Amino acid sequence: MLGYVSFPFYKSSEPDCGLWKVDCGNRLIELEGIKFEILGRYGASMRLKVPILGELLKNNSCQTFDKDVNLPLFSPSISYLIDNSLTLFKCNSSNKTLGEVFDSKIFQSYACGSIILYYNTSLGPGEYPALDFPSSCSAIRLPVPQSSVAKSNNSGLFHQLSDRFTLSWTVSGECYACYYRGGMCQTNNAPKEFYCRNTSKVAVDGTNAEESGARSEGPGHRRNMKVIVADFSFANTVLVKTPTIDELPDRNGRNT
Repeated sequence: MLGYVSFPFYKSSEPDCGLWKVDCGNRLIELEGIKFEILGRYGASMRLKVPILGELLKNNSCQTFDKDVNLPLFSPSISYLIDNSLTLFKCNSSNKTLGEVFDSKIFQSYACGSIILYYNTSLGPGEYPALDFPSSCSAIRLPVPQSSVAKSNNSGLFHQLSDRFTLSWTVSGECYACYYRGGMCQTNNAPKEFYCRNTSKVAVDGTNAEESGARSEGPGHRRNMKVIVADFSFANTVLVKTPTIDELPDRNGRNT
């Protein structure tokens, strides 16, 4: 049982109702275009599974490193936190200058087919030294078991990885205010700033919403919050109407 799921989640039929798409029938969530299986939800966090990755790990397949859970950790609307994970630098093994970039005193290496991976199981995300790595390399992030961030190197790289992780999130106050007033949380491409697009036909200033790009401040359309009830044991999804925004606390904890 996933329980009650509301904003920031939305069903595919209601894309203006949230930030993350959920498919309750198939127990899937889509984040930044990547689909994950939902194993359970705990408050503002979810236990997720990367499809197919478990089988790839069991088979010591180099296709393991085509997977990546390196989601953007912050946007003006929502910030993410991924528990135990390992950052790997995936490089083309034909590059002869890699030893100059990845110091063997800092990085372990693992060759797999035509690629070579550099990593340090003692360093978390953001703790790596600044690297000017070549274009033939890219940084990926994969889960590691909850019980231990790093196993003995003698067990091999595949046995130090996992196919599941816990994702936590925090929705910004601006985005909550925008949503409850009937708007849609979005980000300007340049600069990366938050803006609230009014999705009703009439914007808060009375003009056409699509033309004005109206912000959420003001007495605009207010949204009734929808809750998705997802019972994974029976794969049922029901929409339940909850109290209006007038009955909910505002951003400062006061009733509106």
